[in-house]
Amino acid sequence: MPTLISSISGIRGIVGDGLDPQSLIKYLNVYADFIGKGKVIVGRDSRITGKMVENIVSGTLMAKGIDVVDIGICPTPTVQFTVKELKANGGIAISASHNPNEWNALKLLNSTGQFMSPEEHSEMINNLNKITTEFSRWDKVGKKISYNEGVKNHVKAVMNLEVIDVKAIAKRKFKVVADCVNGAGAYVVPDMLKEFGCEVVEMNCEK
Repeated sequence: MPTLISSISGIRGIVGDGLDPQSLIKYLNVYADFIGKGKVIVGRDSRITGKMVENIVSGTLMAKGIDVVDIGICPTPTVQFTVKELKANGGIAISASHNPNEWNALKLLNSTGQFMSPEEHSEMINNLNKITTEFSRWDKVGKKISYNEGVKNHVKAVMNLEVIDVKAIAKRKFKVVADCVNGAGAYVVPDMLKEFGCEVVEMNCEK
């Protein structure tokens, strides 16, 4: 039985057993129609199928006339933050979170950078079987740009929070072991801890 699961957080499944190019394009079509023209932030985790899924996501959105802002490998909250920062129409985090390597997922975000509400999800899913196959003319295809400031700007925003006292943390001279299990956290956690003045011992932080 195919593993594809749909919920308000998006769709997920085992790649090649439910989560395949056809199902991805089908859901991306209704998502694109739901959010309308504009730009969408796309980020992913480090799992092996991430680049393949990202190519399908970007290609489908561009074919629907939507501009794609690719922020690369990053945690899901960075995608959410960047949606708001760049005033995008939506965002997609390609990540199956805690699921094993054979899984992947699309986490679909609205224009506020939040997961779609139950009402928004229902509205989108109701159109799944009435899906339009209309794509943009050759001169209306969306563009894709790489945006390398997403993680850096997210870290900066965290450090500027009123509840964060960077100087007080730095004075404590913490020594922190960061085990990022070679995931998206490796692109954020060690550098952020160093910004806080911590001595960082990195484990499984390959990029």
